[in-house]
Amino acid sequence: MKFPIPWFPAFFLWLFATTILAGESRVFERAHQLALSGDHIHAVQEYRGLLSEQGPSFTVLYNLGGSYAALGDHGNAMLCYERARLLSPRDPDLLGNIELTRKAAKIPAIDSTKPPFQQLLHFFSRNELSLGIMVLAALIVLMSSFAFMPRSPRRGLRPLLLVCSTVALLLIALSACAIFVRKSEDDLAVILAKDCSLRLSPFAKADVLTTCEAGRMVLIESVRGDFSYVHLVDTELRGWVGNGELERIIPAG
Repeated sequence: MKFPIPWFPAFFLWLFATTILAGESRVFERAHQLALSGDHIHAVQEYRGLLSEQGPSFTVLYNLGGSYAALGDHGNAMLCYERARLLSPRDPDLLGNIELTRKAAKIPAIDSTKPPFQQLLHFFSRNELSLGIMVLAALIVLMSSFAFMPRSPRRGLRPLLLVCSTVALLLIALSACAIFVRKSEDDLAVILAKDCSLRLSPFAKADVLTTCEAGRMVLIESVRGDFSYVHLVDTELRGWVGNGELERIIPAG
């Protein structure tokens, strides 16, 4: 079978992509079957391998969180669920699992206490907001070009196109503001250690202010040596936690 020369690169690229995707699908199915059989330890290994190879995936993170929850590892379960929520913040199954894990870990619910503005601010993921900005910007360029064409057969539509462009600009501004306000999400972390100590100062022998449940969300405000100064989300508590006892939801770097 002969292919025209320009089609050779496209054909081999398609063949390579389908081979890779088929391999990842087999690994995911194997991990899923392990989880269904109750072998969550090996399922976790398979899911983590997928994440290392293909990067963040909602489905893999969701299932990995489920396996961690089944093992009683509420810290890593919440970490996976929160990472999955960054990709799909409105998924009902994910939100249900988050609430179940919080109850199992005895973590106070925080979403129900958020004011309506905060809930609206987090309705879309940052990826969705960024994509929306690009789409709206492209629409503005198209509508502006059409509105100001010197020989446009529909010049009567110019006022409507200008109004639509103005609305699109407003939506872009609102989306950009939402992304800016949510920049602090880069410093959100989840407590992984059970009965993690919140200390008065960054020393192993410092006085303990309180203990935090595994799976509790914190905001990292500064780092000093082996300790991070954190703010427990939706509380007034602040203190020092060992860096090995927590992990950022969005990995640094």
